[in-house]
Amino acid sequence: MFILVVLIIAVLAIIFSTNVSKYNKFELRKDQVGNTIQSFNNKTAEECQKECDKLQNCRGFVSYSDNRCFLKSSIDNMIDKDGSVIFIK
Repeated sequence: MFILVVLIIAVLAIIFSTNVSKYNKFELRKDQVGNTIQSFNNKTAEECQKECDKLQNCRGFVSYSDNRCFLKSSIDNMIDKDGSVIFIK
């Protein structure tokens, strides 16, 4: 239970520390299987958003509480995943 609370706090920290005004939707504790355009280590969600904004075919990204992120060409196959948030344009 404690670990779940810590993971939820980490995910909320990602969301509230990120200016994602261009993104219409986000999904807590979700991941997108496949459709990865590019991946990064040590990028905040806001930095990941900037990378996604540079690419015309980027439809969103998955950001993890450990500062990994994956840019996605589509968001159509979500699965449950602790410590992650999907941001969708």
